[in-house]
Amino acid sequence: MESSKRDISPATSEHAPPKKLKVSKSNQLYLDRIPSSETYTKSYMHRDTLSFVLVTKSDFLVTTSADGHVKFWKKKDKGIEFVKNYKAHTMPIAGIASTPDGLYLATISLDKTLKIFDVENFDMINIVKFDFVPSCVSWAYEKDACGWIVLVGDTSSGNIYGYTLEGTKFETYSDIHKYPVNAIAYNQKYDVVVSSDKNGVIEYWHTKTDSSNLHLKNVAWKYKTETDLYTFQKTKSVPYSIEISPNNELFVVMSSDSFVRVFNFQTGKITNSFDESLSTVQMVDGIDEMEFGRKLAIERELLKSPYVHNSRAIFDESMHFLLYPTIFGIKVVDLDTNLDVRLIGLPEPHRFVNIAMWQQFSSSKSKTADTVASSNPLIQSNLGEPTLFCTAYKQNRFYLFSQPDIDVDDADRDVFNEKPTLEEQKLAVESVESALSESAILRTTKGDIHLQLYPSKAPKAVENFCGLAAKGYYDGVIFHRVIKNFMIQTGDPLGDGTGGESLWGSEFADEFSNDLKHDKPFVLSMANAGPNTNGSQFFITTVPAPWLDNKHTIYGRVVSGMDVVLSIEKVRVDKNDKPLQDISIINVEIPKKKNF
Repeated sequence: MESSKRDISPATSEHAPPKKLKVSKSNQLYLDRIPSSETYTKSYMHRDTLSFVLVTKSDFLVTTSADGHVKFWKKKDKGIEFVKNYKAHTMPIAGIASTPDGLYLATISLDKTLKIFDVENFDMINIVKFDFVPSCVSWAYEKDACGWIVLVGDTSSGNIYGYTLEGTKFETYSDIHKYPVNAIAYNQKYDVVVSSDKNGVIEYWHTKTDSSNLHLKNVAWKYKTETDLYTFQKTKSVPYSIEISPNNELFVVMSSDSFVRVFNFQTGKITNSFDESLSTVQMVDGIDEMEFGRKLAIERELLKSPYVHNSRAIFDESMHFLLYPTIFGIKVVDLDTNLDVRLIGLPEPHRFVNIAMWQQFSSSKSKTADTVASSNPLIQSNLGEPTLFCTAYKQNRFYLFSQPDIDVDDADRDVFNEKPTLEEQKLAVESVESALSESAILRTTKGDIHLQLYPSKAPKAVENFCGLAAKGYYDGVIFHRVIKNFMIQTGDPLGDGTGGESLWGSEFADEFSNDLKHDKPFVLSMANAGPNTNGSQFFITTVPAPWLDNKHTIYGRVVSGMDVVLSIEKVRVDKNDKPLQDISIINVEIPKKKNF
């Protein structure tokens, strides 16, 4: 995983917080019902990388992960409560969808199965086995036939298959698309399905087998040339997701050209278009140049990954605002003005991908602008706490954003709701035993460096270092950054300063001590990308560097092999401070606890 680009120097400048753009008074009421916390308030675990999050009208949250697990959570007025976990599939989940009323859920997987759930009873009610690998899933309603049907795309053909709640095949739609379908959405108000394929073709159609899909009665156009639906073919881009607005009058498409386009459903015309391609990305207030470079590196990696197909844009309940994930966080855009009015998650190191939002009443089914604006505590309590749920690239957690809460302790944000595997338990025991060590030998291609460690002053950093060493994590890793009269840096398995992760898979907090200073050379310290972003990278100073105090965690010092450190410091480097000839760690030896 491309993690932080670890910068061991102080921040280059102080940035003012982003200015909040003005919105109309009426829109401000609805903007207040969108989470405004810059940082996430809670995160919960799966055993594997999260793939999708979905909020149902029945106030349930559904989360899925790459190992085939489906978890049900109940949304409370504040926070969520775990309900049930299903090992639903044996391979990664390719898509999930719920009926508009939130009563039924469908999941599809690369294991060639469809699972249908009764959401309110969190019960699996049917299993369908395919002879093809499914690509996408949605629901549609057949009021004159069997009620709700599940629509499933095929990765190897243009076919779309319909299945009833009972799991029987309802229909095969083979004349809609010529190429594999990758997104399907259903507009219940107009009883029209919208689908797209890998050639960029978007089609409107009915599920009724006795009606012609060439004559749609519920839309304002007769020929597709009257619409903007050819946009994706013209731009040679492929839609990733199609999302219908709550009032069924709009839909939004995220696509491979990094544009986010909003369409009027009846006319098929584009009403809003937002370019989020890398060519338009610029520095924003709130991050420094090193963090900007790190985010760019992660973005480039994401764009090459299949995980980018999980990207999803959503409307707020008022349809005045659109939310979608970007390189800097979740962007909130005013659809009336096309202005960015909020950026959620900028300080976080993660690249958010799949999102869902809960804004509903906790005990009421309807609302008006007056109730939203009311200062009546009873009404406000019934509004509940709006919450944004997000997956992140290569993360086995999903993240909750709500309103700012000064009582939330950063240390309590990440809930450890999963038991470790036997392998993880064994590793944890080994790491704890290793963390007791007060010394280490860093064996490099230039010679051995003997280290004294400070487990009593920086226990997490020492445990992390020793645990990674015990795994062989550092074996073969190069010194990727060397600055004469300053320091030597290593610990990134990618070898370019953008990678590496901690023993626990997530960044951990700084540990500062008044007794430990960068007041002399040969100090062993953690590299980071800002406060509390420690991972696997570390450095050894070659001169006093007091400006690093209280910015980088000191967890040891060199007690022997100073000549090796200095020989590494003197090597020739390129313009990025990377040695022209690789110098690498052979291994890290952790002796039994020893006092110097």
